[in-house]
Amino acid sequence: SCRDCGLCASVCPTGALQIPTFSDWQTSHLDLLSPPERDLPWIVLFTCDAGVSELARVKVRSAHVLPVRVPCAASAGWNAILRAAESGVDGVALYCPRMDCDRRDAYVKIVEEASKLAPLLNQAGVALQFLEGGPQAVAKAAEEVEVGGAGTSPTPLTIQRRRDLLSMAANLCSRPVTIEGLLYAVEVGQGCTLCGVCAEKCPMGALHLVEGEELTSLTFRRDLCVGCGYCVEVCPESAMKIHPAELDPREDLSGSRVLRSDELARCVECGATIGPKSLVMAVYTRLKAQGMDKAAETALLCQQCRAKKMLEGLA
Repeated sequence: SCRDCGLCASVCPTGALQIPTFSDWQTSHLDLLSPPERDLPWIVLFTCDAGVSELARVKVRSAHVLPVRVPCAASAGWNAILRAAESGVDGVALYCPRMDCDRRDAYVKIVEEASKLAPLLNQAGVALQFLEGGPQAVAKAAEEVEVGGAGTSPTPLTIQRRRDLLSMAANLCSRPVTIEGLLYAVEVGQGCTLCGVCAEKCPMGALHLVEGEELTSLTFRRDLCVGCGYCVEVCPESAMKIHPAELDPREDLSGSRVLRSDELARCVECGATIGPKSLVMAVYTRLKAQGMDKAAETALLCQQCRAKKMLEGLA
């Protein structure tokens, strides 16, 4: 049964799941937390009602701690962490005040996911901390944070949460960095016939089959890929691979990359184009291997010539 921890919303890569008490709308306003003074480190701390109450009973002298009340620390996913980091603070922390909390498994999961952002935030000079126990743990952890956060200007939210995450991440990093779960690359092997099944089935529209006058190309947009791996599953040739990719702040992620191209085969009768040569020859070869010679010959014909041959056979 649902425990209202918000974990599902915080890890959803497309923002399709939202919780009313801490949605993308609230997250987009974290840039208003920009610290006005820099005498001490500023730390944004995501915690629940219990955590906020406990923090009120302790004095943190080594840093300015800005608690952000969330249903559960598990509600603060990548979107919230990156948005807070972009506001120019020196540290971002998730705080679970109770070791026996019935949502602890959700907190453990979000710690596992959020830890993947550590290389990026380290580049930006922002400390990422995961705290448990009483408020003394917060006070002690605050001593480890130094002044000198990212200080970058916030990036406005775009329609798709994933593209927003990539934009914020690119703003924060100064050199290429690999963050598992943020950016993916797709590769196709020589076995690819450009059949187009992957492009047809891709739920995010990251793959496209582009048909030109002389070439057919399979293109890929990294900013749209969520790494679901469905393209790998549906590929009839087992020719596709997907793996985490490096984020380069100098690269335009919205551009399409050509994964594979092939010239068009032409009808042996009239010379009309009939499809990618690799696909046509794959069909021809397999039909021949099964002893279906006549069917194999029709694979080399356009639709009109194929119909003509069939009519001639009936005459």
